[in-house]
Amino acid sequence: MIDALERRVIIEDLSVGFEPDGPLSGFGLGRDFILPPEEPGDARQPAMLYVAALDAILERVGRTLADVGRAMSEIAVVNFSVQQHGHVLLGERAPILLESLAVADYPPGLRLQDALQGLFSVPFARIWRTTCTRVEAARLRRGAGGKKAAIRLTGSNVPSRFTAPCLMKTAAAFPSAYAFTSRIQLLNTLLSSIMTGSADTELDYGNACGTSLMDYRARMWSRLLIAAAAEGLPGGASALRSKLPALASALSVQGRVCQFVSSRYGLAGSCAVLCGSGDNCQTKVMADGALLSLGSSFVFMAGSDGGIADESGAVSAMYDGLDRPFVIACRTNGALRWDGVREMHGISRRDYAASDEALRRTPCGNAGRIFSWQAEAETLPPSPAAGPCRIGYDTPCFQTDYAGIVESSLAATWLHSGHLMKGVQTLFATGGAASSREVLRRVAAIWNRRVIPVGEAGAALGAAVAGGMVSRRLWRIDFPGDHSFASGLALLGAPVDPVPEDVEAYHGENGFLERFAELCPRAKRRMRP
Repeated sequence: MIDALERRVIIEDLSVGFEPDGPLSGFGLGRDFILPPEEPGDARQPAMLYVAALDAILERVGRTLADVGRAMSEIAVVNFSVQQHGHVLLGERAPILLESLAVADYPPGLRLQDALQGLFSVPFARIWRTTCTRVEAARLRRGAGGKKAAIRLTGSNVPSRFTAPCLMKTAAAFPSAYAFTSRIQLLNTLLSSIMTGSADTELDYGNACGTSLMDYRARMWSRLLIAAAAEGLPGGASALRSKLPALASALSVQGRVCQFVSSRYGLAGSCAVLCGSGDNCQTKVMADGALLSLGSSFVFMAGSDGGIADESGAVSAMYDGLDRPFVIACRTNGALRWDGVREMHGISRRDYAASDEALRRTPCGNAGRIFSWQAEAETLPPSPAAGPCRIGYDTPCFQTDYAGIVESSLAATWLHSGHLMKGVQTLFATGGAASSREVLRRVAAIWNRRVIPVGEAGAALGAAVAGGMVSRRLWRIDFPGDHSFASGLALLGAPVDPVPEDVEAYHGENGFLERFAELCPRAKRRMRP
């Protein structure tokens, strides 16, 4: 949370977790925060989880502001950063339920999730980790005219985790529920609908890119792709189009907070609610150049001129939370695999000290040893689940395994995105793992660039910065340009420069990257001298 007038951060880190006795308990989530998979590659979360999370975070923000002598009524603009691609299907009564938040009187203390019972026609949301939709993705790709045509039209190769293939699978499995669905909403659209009490809030261009249904250059829904996605579904293309939200800028005001939200959480009725965007799009707000997000997945982002940067399909084109074009490469098997290696050796997922010590005691390049593990099917590059696999050693060892999983996952990301660094001298890094200097040392050497860490609240801070820009425009307050405003609020850490010996260990003849690329011929073709 920021003060846009004083250009400073008020609350840097506030979250609601999945503690067993916390407000988000009781939703049946497994170890990786998804529902028990019904098939390999199935990744779903309960739809009502997002409503409960909004209720919990608004309550916690109110308490935190009170602790620092501020009030919810001072908030002028609310903006959103949500997990990209996730979507929900709203039922027939959803418009009435949401409108009731704006006009009806509710008992004091009623929770948001209780007021919105019956909101969803399907009780779950397929999320970004979904890979069981390859058949649907291939069908949509064919409907676009093939791989190259799909990339030129949408900016992406229709990855299985994108919204449209996931929606197609759900609609085919639950045709009756789909037929009675009034709205299909991505998660930022859902939250803005709840905050304003309207089912008709808009979707931003950036998150729409992640559906594989939008014409990237025209910034409008593609009739061709909607027809392909709706084939065989109740109502056909016209029904699907009627359920989709209108498209708009991520900075567009969707309305003011509704009566329920104002009375329950203390927000002023004049508080503006923005469209918001996906987490990747909002993270990119904080960096003009290249950015590496080291979270559950690894995401590499770089600015673009709005053209299609990569017809191989490894990279997708999007728009950030300020509507600026950029390109993105996403590796599903990110830091969750690092957690898995800790657990494999009986070490707590949160024991970062032991992990850093293992990296500190291991030379870059892991002395020629490789540890590779894809617990989930991968999109960068497209490949099935595999491993764990040890190359150059046989005996399990935490120090070697952990250094190995860090280096192999970073190497896989670089091999398919490093070519986008041409002319870029600095790489920004964010996400939980970016707090580790040993991790950043390896990032700097693999990318062979200076690395500057950005605070962990990258996506949330990006959304807050975008909201701050809108607030200053609404109240006609001058500010020194988007980049200057954002950079003035960035929570930057000390830079890490590549060490020549480390660079040689990765990029030298028969170095780690060359040997790792041998595991993936497609990656080998992307190697640069």
